[in-house]
Amino acid sequence: MDGSLQISPMTRLLALNTEIHEMRSQLMRQTPAGGRIAELQDGIDRRRRASLAACWLSGGYDLEDEDGDDEDGCAG
Repeated sequence: MDGSLQISPMTRLLALNTEIHEMRSQLMRQTPAGGRIAELQDGIDRRRRASLAACWLSGGYDLEDEDGDDEDGCAG
């Protein structure tokens, strides 16, 4: 596939976050008898996982840095 046709991770992240917001709004308007609650929750979960992957691909977060290191890599 031509590289110019690919969507950047940040663009994908913004689109996914917008979809999640819209689905959460729909979920809040559902009645218990509506029957779409589980479907909407599954869709939100899938998009949330996809947005985490897009965020990781964008290089915005270091998923391994959870040990309290400073920005320069020194423990403090």
